[in-house]
Amino acid sequence: MTLSPRCCRFQNTLSLSGASFRRRRPTDWADSIGTVHPWPCGRAEDISGTHAFDWVDSVTGFLSNFPSEEVLTLIRVISYNLRKHKASGELLNLTQDFEIDILCLQECDTTDLPETLGPLHLADATKGNRLGLAIYYRMDRFASHETKTFALKKSLHDLVLAPAHERLIGIRVTDKETDHELVIASFHAAPLTASNSLRRNQIHAAHAELLGMGAGLMTLMVGDFNYPFFTKNLTEHMKNSGYELSLSDRRTYTRYKVFKGHFDFATSLGLNIESVETLPRGASDHLPILVTAQYGEDYGPIQGITES
Repeated sequence: MTLSPRCCRFQNTLSLSGASFRRRRPTDWADSIGTVHPWPCGRAEDISGTHAFDWVDSVTGFLSNFPSEEVLTLIRVISYNLRKHKASGELLNLTQDFEIDILCLQECDTTDLPETLGPLHLADATKGNRLGLAIYYRMDRFASHETKTFALKKSLHDLVLAPAHERLIGIRVTDKETDHELVIASFHAAPLTASNSLRRNQIHAAHAELLGMGAGLMTLMVGDFNYPFFTKNLTEHMKNSGYELSLSDRRTYTRYKVFKGHFDFATSLGLNIESVETLPRGASDHLPILVTAQYGEDYGPIQGITES
């Protein structure tokens, strides 16, 4: 039995009525009584065909069918500050292990980024500084219409050391499965040598720039906000401007005892943030975060968008 791909293609696990299910993998096979099994090691074979959207009971192994409206359409986004590109070797595993749709990077060497990371394609990267920002996205799920990079108000650190000309990169996409349109961005605020007031100005300016990419669209901005202290105050500022601020379940920076805290998080407009999870530590001084979000009920599919 097959679920509607429009409703569940990009959700990988599901819990209904106390039972647990997973989406059928391309390498699964079914025995003579219809029980689904993973291929043994070394026998992987793509047999997805018309069964790409089947669901499997995690306990019994039998294929299952649900009313399509019970399955949520989710997007999964990872944000990661690579610490001067030192954690770049982890990106492919992150992409594959967490089956993400979007990857947003900070402090990456933009001259040393692959065009693809598994199913993800490099949408764009900043050009004004070698250690900059980049965004990858799933071409099989999203149609990309526009990418833009933006310079924001500079801190004294920026003026003296000139480490970053562009602190924001955004992409406007349409979900091919649902026709929802949204803007997703990677953001890197000024370092701790700057004031919280300047970083708030940068955040508000970033939101304004993204609004210019698509007025009234759902928006998700993730990245390194360098804002570990007084986040309650920042949350109020975000609410007053119509945005939701979402912290992760654990600290994202623990290199120094004094500066432990939530440096990396998300702001959103029109999306229901299901979770923000801090992932295991890698080679960076920042821990990556995984944002899982659902399209907001007030933001329906759009009409007349053509792929660029």
